[in-house]
Amino acid sequence: TMEVYAAMVARTDEDFGRLVALLKEKGEYENTLFIVCSNSGSMGHHRSQGSLWATVGATPFVGEARKPEAGGRIAPLIVSWPAKMKADRKGSIEDTLVNSLDLAPTLLAAGGVTYPKTNDEDEQLAPLRGRSLLSALSSDLPPDDKPFITAERQAWRGVFSDRWSAWGPLGKGGQPDSADRWQLYDLERDPFERTNVAAEHPEVVLQKLQEYEAWASTVPVLLPRDWAAYGKNWKQAVKQKDSKQSGESSKPALSAYQQFLKQQAEKKAKADK
Repeated sequence: TMEVYAAMVARTDEDFGRLVALLKEKGEYENTLFIVCSNSGSMGHHRSQGSLWATVGATPFVGEARKPEAGGRIAPLIVSWPAKMKADRKGSIEDTLVNSLDLAPTLLAAGGVTYPKTNDEDEQLAPLRGRSLLSALSSDLPPDDKPFITAERQAWRGVFSDRWSAWGPLGKGGQPDSADRWQLYDLERDPFERTNVAAEHPEVVLQKLQEYEAWASTVPVLLPRDWAAYGKNWKQAVKQKDSKQSGESSKPALSAYQQFLKQQAEKKAKADK
């Protein structure tokens, strides 16, 4: 119930205050890095909450956790390091696109730790993704060299940037569900994602599908046909997905959307006649 949720938030706030008081008492507060972030969206499938309350919890966004809408992927993030933060940055708001993948590089940089190339079993580790956010303590974050975030979650995938939010479904067997069901939102004009403008900007949707394809070729994306391997064997399933197999996951959607655009152009040409 929402009463339990509210009680949890209140108790967390109270205990966080106790932690801050203890750190100040021990003289460690100024040199403590605080990172506070919530989960990306409320969980509507929980019996105690349900989809409606989950959507309310994401206000003013639409959607819930496990979905590609803003309510299922956007979360508040508070970062504070009193001894390292410039006075004019305290209480400031940073609107640069930030990803949860940025947290690991931030913590490693704060601790002066170099990311290892191999694990304890001498196995090669994947390159560390993301960037350190520590520069935000003294100045605005510089533009990211990767200006968009790409994601795949169960039956959904999407590409998100400072301006555009584009996402679409996966169908059975990993094939695209209807290409024209990809949705596009202009975040500069519509930050709460109320109006789908995919029909007005088909070239942007095509660009986002191409960006997704480039990303999917570098990571072990698991498709619906691979879900049977989840559970105890999910790590093994990921290892078995090499980059070539992953890249194939997005090409059907890309070619399907190109075909969809061709059909739309042909319909428009006939209508103009």
